Amino acid sequence: MREAGHSVIEQGKAEVVVDVTFGWQNSLLHDGWKWRGFARFAPAHATELMRVAREAEARLVIFGGFALAAAGPFDEPDLRPPLEVEGALRSSDLPICALRLGWLYGPGMENLRQYRTAFRRLRPYYGGPRTQQSWLHEEDAAAAVLAAVEKGQSGELYGVADERPAGNREVLDHFAWHVARRPPISFPRAGLPLSPVREAQALVLERSSVVDPQAFRTATGWRPRYPTYVEGLAQVARTWS
Repeated sequence: MREAGHSVIEQGKAEVVVDVTFGWQNSLLHDGWKWRGFARFAPAHATELMRVAREAEARLVIFGGFALAAAGPFDEPDLRPPLEVEGALRSSDLPICALRLGWLYGPGMENLRQYRTAFRRLRPYYGGPRTQQSWLHEEDAAAAVLAAVEKGQSGELYGVADERPAGNREVLDHFAWHVARRPPISFPRAGLPLSPVREAQALVLERSSVVDPQAFRTATGWRPRYPTYVEGLAQVARTWS
């Protein structure tokens, strides 16, 4: 966002400003370390986005946020930024169209390749409880952002997800069987202190991050190419093969 925003300002005004910087954190595929420092980084980034959008005199600002925000409010400091940043942007004078994107996955994500390697080596993972989450293939997320650019409205807050919420363990177990071709092995929460998984990741997995995408689909005509993680992970396997 910073580099792209500076380019916009150097080149002149922009009709639409799109911010998807938080996509790299909007995933359950990492072990929680990508949340480290987010409480400091996120507010500073929101301030930068506001500055860039004002200088560009954009008629619309698309903000790619988190389905996790729908699970708030939060007492845990590590979980507050997604909701606080979204709230700060929407309470500003900017023409914001905010998207609460489901947890992202796809063939381009290195963390998913690391899971494949771990499963093939029969390493255990922490899947968390069977709390339901909204999911979204990275290609569908890109298409949703484009749809928001074309048909999104200022002041709107949309949920964007596929058609089947599922728990993190359900998704990764399916991935282990059908992509890594190995039986999944998970460990309980009591094993976290002996693992590299951060407590923040465990807290996220315990919150139900489910959004209703119907309003966004009605407003923009967007539909996910991969309606569930089953079709999405099959595409991952085809791409990698």
